[in-house]
Amino acid sequence: MRGVEMRAILAIALLAGAGLLVVVFVLGRVGPTTPVAPTATVAAMPLLVPGPTPATPSPAPAASSSMPAEKPANVPTQTTQPTPVAIAARYIVTTGDTLWGIAVQYGLPLDALVAANPGINPDRIRPGDTINIPVGGRPPSAAPKATRGPDARVAPNAGNLRLRQTPSTSGRILTRLAANTPLTIVARSINNTWLQVKTPDGMQGWVMAQYVIVNIDLSQVKVAR
Repeated sequence: MRGVEMRAILAIALLAGAGLLVVVFVLGRVGPTTPVAPTATVAAMPLLVPGPTPATPSPAPAASSSMPAEKPANVPTQTTQPTPVAIAARYIVTTGDTLWGIAVQYGLPLDALVAANPGINPDRIRPGDTINIPVGGRPPSAAPKATRGPDARVAPNAGNLRLRQTPSTSGRILTRLAANTPLTIVARSINNTWLQVKTPDGMQGWVMAQYVIVNIDLSQVKVAR
């Protein structure tokens, strides 16, 4: 029993020695441990974010040579006085007159007439206004005499009107008159039923008054006998 114990102790000792050798071998292979220096703490630097690029001011535009120079504040403004216009006559406006028509009557340019009447609105002259007529205009020519229109004419719907020799439907037909034919009244029947007329070509006869448009007062026309 004692021999067995001795062998056990010896085995343990051998195993322990073997383990020590393994530890020594490993330490020899690794070598001495190098101390690691403490790492310095680096202070965190703030991150610079690029801001917006400032706008470059545009250069002021160069002064144009065509721009008018600034007027000095203390220089008085000179007022141009209108040139006086010599007046030759004066015209009183009547109903229907226009400044242009007056200028035509006196043979003047409209601008000259406007210049001679600075207080008149050229577009609104009224009856009774006095218009200055400047020198250079001619006196207006006399108004032409009004020509008398036809005494009568054949009605528009009475074409082919019979012109008779006597004031009767039984009178001989001299010719037939077209609508709107102008007529000169020579005489009339006592009851104004018939009119004695003269045509533009000089033919004279009688027509029924109901087919004629009369432009004069028949009471002033003589009655045929």
